[in-house]
Amino acid sequence: MSGGATDPVLGNYATPGTALNSVVAGGYTIYISTLSDATNLGSLKSMVEFVSGPTEQRGAIGVFGYTDKIGTLANVETLCGTTLNDGRMTGAYVASPTDNIAKTEPFKVAAAYAAMLASQSDPAVPYDGLVVSSVATPSVADRFTFTQKDSLLHSGVTPIAVVPGEDMAIVRAVSTYTTNSSGIPDPTLLDINTIRTLDYVRTQVRTRLTNVFQRSKLNARTISLIRAEVLDVLYVLQAAQIVQNVAQYESGVIVEQDLSDVTRVDVNIPSNIVSGLHVIALVFNLILGM
Repeated sequence: MSGGATDPVLGNYATPGTALNSVVAGGYTIYISTLSDATNLGSLKSMVEFVSGPTEQRGAIGVFGYTDKIGTLANVETLCGTTLNDGRMTGAYVASPTDNIAKTEPFKVAAAYAAMLASQSDPAVPYDGLVVSSVATPSVADRFTFTQKDSLLHSGVTPIAVVPGEDMAIVRAVSTYTTNSSGIPDPTLLDINTIRTLDYVRTQVRTRLTNVFQRSKLNARTISLIRAEVLDVLYVLQAAQIVQNVAQYESGVIVEQDLSDVTRVDVNIPSNIVSGLHVIALVFNLILGM
């Protein structure tokens, strides 16, 4: 502690002794950062991608909070949609009051937001409208307009805004992913529900297969049984409204023995997940006369 001039450092998850290294093997699904600078969030992003990848397969997301004056929305939009641009990172933004007296600290925003993300057992249900407690309500002058909220959402930022009753609630929970590797706008992973639903499907399939085939021989019969179990899980998830149109994509479920490893089976699983309803657009036709 020397003047408090710089933020703490989360460090590299692979480096012993760092904050992230102490939790990388924990198996958590939500990691909350008390820090919201680009460097530390970049470190969290790397760890979340690692634990969620094809080797570890422990799907997780990184959560952070951000507060700033409403006149500088571009700061958080750049941080989220450009600097981070990742489907597993999600940041809740609260416009801090002009006088800065009633400002809720970023770490409190992050904790309150993450609590709402953890409150639902169904990953496909949107978080729209969930009240975020312990976040100060800004004055009218510091509240988002609809246009500002829309801009934030499409820049990978989750706005926390005032709702009737003067509560603060999630407008729509989005990830920081806005563009693909070619720099083209890409909405596929914008909603944080998308990656969380895919993680849920992967967990359900892996759990079933490891339970049923933990000590099995690898032959044509086993391959056929694996495909049957995968389809059964998908139909169960369809009944729970997690995925849809399983029959339409059933032929895409392919189970094959790996060409380079005779002890391995490769499984391709089309996952048509159920999306959340976020927008209801109305068209009114004017009728005059009798």
